[in-house]
Amino acid sequence: MASNELRDVQVESGDDKGCRVCHVHSFDGYTLISWTFTLYPYILLNPTFYSSKFFDAPVFPPSRTPLAPRSSNHTLIAVKQEIDGPYVLDFGKHQGSKLEDVPADYLAWLKKQPHNTEALKKAIRDWDKIPRVYRLGFGMHRGCTLDEVPPAYITWLYENAADEYDDLREALAKHKRENSIKQVTAQKSKSSKKQKKPFYFGADATAMKAAGLEVFHKGQRFWVHQVFAYARHFGTTGTDTPTNALNKSKAKKYN
Repeated sequence: MASNELRDVQVESGDDKGCRVCHVHSFDGYTLISWTFTLYPYILLNPTFYSSKFFDAPVFPPSRTPLAPRSSNHTLIAVKQEIDGPYVLDFGKHQGSKLEDVPADYLAWLKKQPHNTEALKKAIRDWDKIPRVYRLGFGMHRGCTLDEVPPAYITWLYENAADEYDDLREALAKHKRENSIKQVTAQKSKSSKKQKKPFYFGADATAMKAAGLEVFHKGQRFWVHQVFAYARHFGTTGTDTPTNALNKSKAKKYN
């Protein structure tokens, strides 16, 4: 009776990919040998394995299909850069310069132009919000502040140039207002100072010693001189002299 037999013999081992197995079939005296290749399970998910000569690498679908960039994205980026960065002139003789780098007279000319772009108008508004010292951009005192020019030149600016330059007119008004405030403050400070009455005879020996002065008791003249020195130490002598103080003391004109 014919015997059937199937024997599996591992004749070659792989590394971490799989192994070759030899199958020996015996059937009625005939022997049939076949080979199979057994894969480890995780190899099926490893694309690098398919570089083997036994298999063709499969094509895996991408995890997500990238979208082509839309024109609106580029527009948003351009607008953001324009907002975040400083404005740069793209026309005129100062092309490529920032507003802070152009002369004051050119900036004044820009403000008067009726066809400025919205970006330039916004840049000029932001520029005007920053407090800065006005400097003349023309004339014999070009580059100077209004505090550095003579008063006669300020008057000339009022009469001849204020109507032509808006920024100059604003600077002149501010300069006039600040000077008025300074004058009022100086007058108040002067009037607030109390007139001090010359003081000689209210000083006692303890106070004079505390001021570092030696007390004399050898006659009225020495005493008056000493107290006068004490009063002069505190700036309350006025225009008197020790002799006048002595005479006033004799006339009892001091309390």
